[in-house]
Amino acid sequence: MGTSRRAGLGSLLLMLLACARTLAGEPGCAAGASPFTPWRTLTHGLVQDDPLAATRTRRQSLRLVAPVAVAARGNDVYVLDAMQNVVLRFDLGLGTLARIAAWRGSALGAELLAARDLTFTLLDPRSGTITQYTREGALLRQLDPSAWPGRPTTLVPDEAQGGYLVADGLAPQIVAFDGLGAVRGTLGGDAAAPLPVQRIDALAAGRDRLYVVDRSSHEVIVLARDGAVLGRFGGADLKMPTAIAVDGYERVLVADGFDNRVKLFVGGTLTAAAERGAGAPGRFREVRDLWVDGALVYVCDTLGARVEILHLDPPCR
Repeated sequence: MGTSRRAGLGSLLLMLLACARTLAGEPGCAAGASPFTPWRTLTHGLVQDDPLAATRTRRQSLRLVAPVAVAARGNDVYVLDAMQNVVLRFDLGLGTLARIAAWRGSALGAELLAARDLTFTLLDPRSGTITQYTREGALLRQLDPSAWPGRPTTLVPDEAQGGYLVADGLAPQIVAFDGLGAVRGTLGGDAAAPLPVQRIDALAAGRDRLYVVDRSSHEVIVLARDGAVLGRFGGADLKMPTAIAVDGYERVLVADGFDNRVKLFVGGTLTAAAERGAGAPGRFREVRDLWVDGALVYVCDTLGARVEILHLDPPCR
């Protein structure tokens, strides 16, 4: 019952926001209007009973210091803070914060994934390990890095087919895993059928296609599920792409480290960009990660010590 109540609070807030937009005449569709609306800023929260504390202490407020990865499902927002070496879970409905898992891996390139079953998964690129936890931070399973040849560098959910995808940092290949960590298949990595990219710096999965960021070419390569190239975009609009995500309408969001903006591409065309959230310090300072959950875009701003939540309007009719 408690979970349903929390989910209801979040749903009510989104319904109110949607109603306000409808009464205002869908501002994102007006000429020159942005489809992005800053909704909420996560910088701190009241800590729940702390499973990582040595002794039981009075509840206190905890602030983000250096968030490097974010993932969200419903009211649950998971944040990896590299400076505090911990995974935190914000509850948007209750406004509370929980320290749920210690982190001893590399902050550079760490990846975080939240699944529909409320588990979350961490990728440590330094050790090559992929570890899955329950919502409360209990260890479920760890993928043996020797289970497949390569060095995992990118971890993304595969909503269309279930499970998740992992990009290899040694050879341009993408490995598909099911929800239990078993290998479903591999794309690329074969001399006879290599992927047409030099490297995979970031990855996102749509309904029937994959989006690969290759920073050496400053562009996004669109691949079919069989590895065929469907197109390329962003070469003239991206200077230092750092993160990528796809929403339910197959719109692509790319964080550009050159100007610290989150850029929205529709059909390969740049249509809008967001450069600030709802709270201080105003403009994004270093966007390390992006996550999309429904109509909400989560922007992990490391130097800004915050996670900004933006509402993204649906496409104009």
